[in-house]
Amino acid sequence: MRKKWITLCHRADKFNPNTSYICSDHFLVTDFERDMRNELLGLSVRRKLVQNAFPSLKIKPERTFAMANERSQRIQLKEQKEVCICLIIMYFKISQQRSSKKIYVLICETIYYCK
Repeated sequence: MRKKWITLCHRADKFNPNTSYICSDHFLVTDFERDMRNELLGLSVRRKLVQNAFPSLKIKPERTFAMANERSQRIQLKEQKEVCICLIIMYFKISQQRSSKKIYVLICETIYYCK
C-alpha cells in the first residue's frame, strides 16, 4: 500500500515518505469520511481519508513546478542564512582575539556554533 502511494505521488525529487504530506487536491470527494455532526452544527470539519483511499487526481504541472520552485527557494534562503550567521560569528571571534574583552553574539535569540 505504501509503495502504491509513493508511486502515485509522481515526485521527481527525493523525499522522505515518513515526514511528507500530500494535499487534499489529489483526492476525490468520495475519498473522505463525512463528519455529519460537525457539518450539521456548522463546526469546522477535519477531512479524514477513508481506509482504502489513494491519491488519484493529478495537479496541473505548472502548480507542481511552482511548488517545487518555492521549496528550492526556501532551501537556498536557509543555506544563505546559515552562511551569513557563520560569517558574523567568525567576525566576532576575530574581533575578540584582537581585544582582551569577551564579545557575546546573539543572533535571532539563538546561539550558533560554526566549525
